[in-house]
Amino acid sequence: MPDLQIIHTGDSHIDTVTHGGVNPATGLDRALEANLAAVASGVAHALEHQVAAYVHCGDAFTHGRPSMESVLLLAETLLPLVNEGIALVLIDGNHERLRVPTNQRTATSVLAALLAPHGEVHVVEREPSLVTTSTGVQVAGLPWLSKATVLTELGKTDVDPVAGDRIVVSESLRWLDEMCASADGSMPLILASHVTVDDVKIDSLATGARRGSELDITHVFAEPILPRAALEDSPVAYAALSHIHARQHLGGKCYYSGSPNRLTLTDADDPKSVNLVTLGPGNTLVSVEHLATDARAMHSIDLAAKDAGARLASLNLGALVGLRLPAGQTQVPGDVLEALTSAGARLVDTKIAPAEVTQSETVVVAERTDPVTALSTWLSTHRPDTDAAKVTQLAGELVEAVSA
Repeated sequence: MPDLQIIHTGDSHIDTVTHGGVNPATGLDRALEANLAAVASGVAHALEHQVAAYVHCGDAFTHGRPSMESVLLLAETLLPLVNEGIALVLIDGNHERLRVPTNQRTATSVLAALLAPHGEVHVVEREPSLVTTSTGVQVAGLPWLSKATVLTELGKTDVDPVAGDRIVVSESLRWLDEMCASADGSMPLILASHVTVDDVKIDSLATGARRGSELDITHVFAEPILPRAALEDSPVAYAALSHIHARQHLGGKCYYSGSPNRLTLTDADDPKSVNLVTLGPGNTLVSVEHLATDARAMHSIDLAAKDAGARLASLNLGALVGLRLPAGQTQVPGDVLEALTSAGARLVDTKIAPAEVTQSETVVVAERTDPVTALSTWLSTHRPDTDAAKVTQLAGELVEAVSA
């Protein structure tokens, strides 16, 4: 069997409008347009490589009830895939569930309904499901699992939070085992899931946690965390994951593709892409290549850093910039504003460095110290420029006069 390729992506958050603003020419928010452009570039990569499947692993939308225009625009952006015979696999994320009752369809299903008449579309909405595409790939779809929903279905709503997490994790792994057991061993098999694994890192881990972000995810998210080792031990050749916006590779087969666009300043300077995954004979992972997307330029610049000047000079038209001012400054310097204006960049956030707190030295004196000695000690610590000898002499004379 020849090698087979797929595109893995997720967290498109089409209707996120952070750092946007209405484009008067189109009436659309510029952030929405940028999100669509990033997705469109991933679609172009899929068409160029004629992949077997395009797998979106959740959070296509930010709101559980996105605007009709957002859904239609995303459908139009994905339409070339199904028109070309590429199988489209859509997995539900947590954002598609926001404010959507459990007995109602999510925006994922609506999107699929718009595209299904034009080609092959598969949806894994609320329940895990093994998808087999006509193009030759099997996808064990594990959508974002609502803890409340899972526990309610199991009749275990009275357990404590920690026990509840364990139950959801156990159910998730059971579902994965069942999907893998029912898969055709002669065909490639991947996992596609909107989930957090136990040793994932957040905030630009791919380039080394420059903002002190090496935090164990279990201390950040209040949700069930899957053990990555269990995914590694499963029969899947590749684990296509989303939910974390910084792309990263964990272990042998677990990959977060990251968001295709820079959505907020937490994504500033991060590389954005989709994953081109090549699967070989015997359900093997041959390679994973990051294909850059048309993400909007976004930079976070510390004006106290040595490279601040060079970074300001390298800004391009349309770049979105967040500044961190040096300690003691409360206004953006005029030359910095001029550099932004000249480059055609837009300042979207300014942070003021917290003032440095001077720690005063604590002076300890003996419990029965006489007043003159105590005064001398205080002067030497807090008023070193004072003529301490003269002051203490006068103080001594005053004490003697009072005592007489």
